[in-house]
Parts: sequence; structure tokens; C-alpha cells
Amino acid sequence: MKMHNSEIKLNEPDQVFADIQEQKSNRSLRATLILLSVILIWGVNFPVMKYAFKQIHPMVFNEIRFSISPIILIIILLVTEGWQKISKQDWLHLAVLGFFQTLLYQLLFVNGLITTASGVASILTSTSPLWTALFAWVFKVEKLSKWLVLGIAIAFVGIIMIVLGGTHGSFFGDSFTGEVIVLISAMIWASGTLISKRLLEKYSALRITAISMALNAVPLLCIGFPFALHQNWQEVRFMTWLAVLFSSLFAVLIGYLAWAYAVQHLGATRTASFGNLTPVIAFISAYIIAHERVASLQIAGAVVIFAAIWLSRKNNTG
Repeated sequence: MKMHNSEIKLNEPDQVFADIQEQKSNRSLRATLILLSVILIWGVNFPVMKYAFKQIHPMVFNEIRFSISPIILIIILLVTEGWQKISKQDWLHLAVLGFFQTLLYQLLFVNGLITTASGVASILTSTSPLWTALFAWVFKVEKLSKWLVLGIAIAFVGIIMIVLGGTHGSFFGDSFTGEVIVLISAMIWASGTLISKRLLEKYSALRITAISMALNAVPLLCIGFPFALHQNWQEVRFMTWLAVLFSSLFAVLIGYLAWAYAVQHLGATRTASFGNLTPVIAFISAYIIAHERVASLQIAGAVVIFAAIWLSRKNNTG
């Protein structure tokens, strides 16, 4: 009987450890499912935005989105979590995060999207894991496993295949300027992802997203105001307003929150690697909404990207 009790005591630490691992696994699975939902929303958002740009200037489009989302986020934050004291240094970090992922990213992205096909734009923004991995290594934020590095490298090949498949062998095609701007926006987003990782060690995803977005929404609104004065509002149709609503509530409000949550539970680099799924969704939705054609090489590239994401999630850290 004593031996039996001894065995139970010896097994108790193992059971506690197993319970902790199971909780971590459940949180990781939840974060993965949430992230996949956001990837679906963001993929559809590319052609939805292009559709709205036909009647609403991109700067006005952004002004509408960011006059809605920050207010809703702040209200949700105060109701659910209340206020929390934030250090001066963290206020600065929040402002910098908002500058990268709200102000600078949005200004570059919408202006680059004007002359870039929605499918190609989604591919270029999906290069963010490449830049996230590079920045994470440079600033020693995260360690990279060999599988993650291999997955990112293979994803880059898939990205090239999709671009070449849609431009008949020319990497950038006629919309070089727009594509370069979109590519730079992907680098900007990657920088913000790393900044948010450090803040998420102290604050919730909701708090970080709400405050960082609110801090930079005002300058974004000021930049878009002159364009709003010259906007012909009478020509804006009901379906265009639905596109604005979808992009505001889902792509911005829910999307930013879910992205921060995923970074907190999956890590910055692994979260960014899921962005490679966005082009697949974008190409499918662009074909349905805007009738953009998908070449066989692009389909092959999508398969390569799926394989890259599978490799990047392997837990081998050797």
C-alpha cells in the first residue's frame, strides 16, 4: 500500500505537467483557429477594398474605417477590462506600434493597392513572415528552428510562382510602383508584429490594439480629411457601403485583435507564417468578386505555400 501511495506521489508532478501542457495545447489550437478565420477575412478583404475604391477614394476609405474601429475598441476595452496603469515607456511603445501597424502600414497599403491586382497584393503582403523572421533574428526576439526557416524559404518560392503565373513571366509587370509600395508595407507590418510581442507580455491583446490604433487614428483621419471634402458621396452605392462596413468591422476591428492574440499564444514568427494562406483566399475571392483569373502556375504556388506552412509548424527546434 505504501508503494502504491509512493507511486501516486511520484506521478503527481507528471500529471501537473501534463495538465499544463494540455492547457497550452488548447490555447494554441484556439489561437490557430482564430488566426485562420482572420486569414479568411483578410483574403476576402483585398477584392472587397478594390471594389470600394471604384467609388470611394482610398484615403477616404481609410478615414471611414479608422473613425469607427478605434471608438468601438476603446468602449469594449473599458467595459470588459477597465483601465490599467501604463508606464511612460510602454506608452511610447504603443505609439510606435500604432505608427507602424495603423498609420504607416495603412497609408502604404491602400495607395499601393490602387495600381496592384488584389491577388498580387495579397502575395506581396504575405512576405511579412520573411521580414518578421529576419527582424526577429537581428534583434534576438525569437529563436528560429530549421523547419521554420525552411518553411519560410519554400513559401518565398511559392510566392514567386504565384506572381509569375499572373504576370506572364514578368515579376512586377506594369504596376511596379504599386507592388513595391505594398511590399514595403509588408515589412512595416512585420516590424509592428515584433513590437507587439513585447507589449503582449504585460498587456492584453485588446488593450494594445485599442490604444495603439486610437493613438494613430487621429493623424490618419487628418491626412484623409482633404480627400473627403472632394469625395462625391452621392455616387456611393449601397454595396460599396457594405464593403466599407465589412472592411471596418471584420478586417480592421476583429482582424487586429485576433492577430495580436495569435502573436501572444503562437509567437510572432509562427503567426506571421500563416499569412501565406492569405493569397490563396485572395485569389479565390478575387476570381469570384472581380473575375481575376488564376493560372495553373498560381495554383501550384498555392500548394507550395500550404506545404511551407505545414513545415513551419513542426516543433523540431534543432
